[in-house]
Amino acid sequence: MEGGGPYRGHDGTRSGWQNLLSVTPNFEAEVEQVRDLGQVTIPRQRNRGRAFASGAPMEQTIWQVVEWRDGKAIWWRACPSKEAAFEAVGLRE
Repeated sequence: MEGGGPYRGHDGTRSGWQNLLSVTPNFEAEVEQVRDLGQVTIPRQRNRGRAFASGAPMEQTIWQVVEWRDGKAIWWRACPSKEAAFEAVGLRE
């Protein structure tokens, strides 16, 4: 995606989603599994869509790392592998 982040705050989050939806307007995400580590969750997510300009299909599996405080996500990162997600929070599976 253009811009590449990091995206900060509400405006940054909006900008990230606008960038994504401008190139993949029919983007879909399905959470397949969630590892609950207390204040951090690691969901495995399947993303699908079609590119706006070419119609080329897109499908990928990513692992999100989400840190929670008072029921709100305060930080998250998309990682290309489960190992990278655990490494992002200083853990090994």
